[in-house]
Amino acid sequence: MKSGLTLYKAHFQLTGRCNLACRFCGQAKGMLASSRREELSSPEWLRCADELKCAAERSGHKPEITLWGGEPLLYPEFDLLAETLCRQGFSLSIVTNGTLLEQHSQVIAEYFEKIFVSVEGGRAEHDATRGAGVYDRVRAGVKSIRDRRGKLTLLCTVSDLNVDRLAELPESLLVLEPDGIVLQPLIYLSGTEVEQYRNFSRADFQCDYPELAAWRRDDGEAYQEKLAAGLEQLAKRNYPVPVQFTPHCHPELPAPVQCQLPLHHVHIRHDGEVGFCTDFFGFSAGNIRKESLAGIFRNGRAEAFRRAQKNGELPICSHCPWCRQ
Repeated sequence: MKSGLTLYKAHFQLTGRCNLACRFCGQAKGMLASSRREELSSPEWLRCADELKCAAERSGHKPEITLWGGEPLLYPEFDLLAETLCRQGFSLSIVTNGTLLEQHSQVIAEYFEKIFVSVEGGRAEHDATRGAGVYDRVRAGVKSIRDRRGKLTLLCTVSDLNVDRLAELPESLLVLEPDGIVLQPLIYLSGTEVEQYRNFSRADFQCDYPELAAWRRDDGEAYQEKLAAGLEQLAKRNYPVPVQFTPHCHPELPAPVQCQLPLHHVHIRHDGEVGFCTDFFGFSAGNIRKESLAGIFRNGRAEAFRRAQKNGELPICSHCPWCRQ
């Protein structure tokens, strides 16, 4: 399998801290215990970036980095880091809740090719999910980057709070003048799947992942019925910008295709732990404070994870909406 590895993409999770406590967020429910003292320094991130760039150039790819968190704009050296990475030739993306865009508008507008901002609909839906007054801060932030060079995509999480208005959600987001909209249903796991993954982690990787319980849901039938009805209406509508729905795996959908991320992508947590998935943590192939990124990407733990994922041994992977994209 190692002969097919070509590392050229990375998610840099700059921080686990966030200035919001969204009702549906797995991180807010304990998936990511964090503290500022654990965060990698800017020189440490730049060392990782240098290794990524060398690996990408060897395979003929342009290196790509997505900055996220927590809320990445809380990282104290964000502006300097983003400017440096852009000038070094990286294709930069960011995933943000949008509340701090105004303070960093010049950097975001100038250096990022892709800007993903989380918005759950209009003011009522968004503030019900993320807190009173948040929508207006996001709208002001988006307005401040109107002259951006990158594309703005709004990420709309579909939950119990807005699933009744699924087909109307894109229309409520158009006022923010996005280049595209992605509707993302929440990923839910059954109690059995949570325990299966924890058992696998303990047996094969000698680690546990109790925080996965934040994704557990065993009563989603009503939600799924509303989601199905909303999708029927969504298919009948036309919007002036591309609207993408990322389907969560359910019995009525075809089996997901083989995930390619472990073959060319790493997810580096704010504390230096390296894995392959941005949604599920727990597993780590190593820490960049102790090993090189290239070494971690090709070590035995990384290979064991790839084999397990390829063989269908990871129950959480069957729920991933992104491997269908």
